[in-house]
Amino acid sequence: MFFAASLFAANYSAFSEVKTISSDFIMQRYVSIAKKPLTSLGKFYFERPGFLRWEYTKPFAHGILLDGKKAYSWKQIGDKKETQDISKQSFAKIMAKQIYIFVSMETEEISKIYNIEERADGIDLLPKDNSDKQTVKRIKLFFNKNKNAVVRVEIYDKSGDKTIISFTNTLLNHATPPNVLKP
Repeated sequence: MFFAASLFAANYSAFSEVKTISSDFIMQRYVSIAKKPLTSLGKFYFERPGFLRWEYTKPFAHGILLDGKKAYSWKQIGDKKETQDISKQSFAKIMAKQIYIFVSMETEEISKIYNIEERADGIDLLPKDNSDKQTVKRIKLFFNKNKNAVVRVEIYDKSGDKTIISFTNTLLNHATPPNVLKP
């Protein structure tokens, strides 16, 4: 069943009440050339109006921080941390926008990019752009029972590969630790 943006907004208005999120995640990338999934572990932080941190802890430490109009990436090499301002790079802006609209469930923005199908445990997003540039076939978002946080994301590529991100130890509306607000 496809949803109009206004109906979708009414069903998922609880997302607007979420001011902060912190969560652990496990990301598994299933690719046709590997027998086992490529697995990464990390932490995710979100704070309204525009703060987002996606931090990988294993297999090695690296991540991205979005803070308003600025974007940073970093990687840990031994005891040294290399940080780079990526604010002007187009991929950073695209990624920031995508992640933010998923976390905040900005229905107007989502419905510009995706057709929305509702399921009992979440929604499926089908890209409106079916050009050769579009590599994603479908994104499945699974919500917690209160419909105010995502517990799992499944991204299916046109190539047959997929990525599954599972979120655990999620805290909503708790103070964001000050050390994560910096790259």
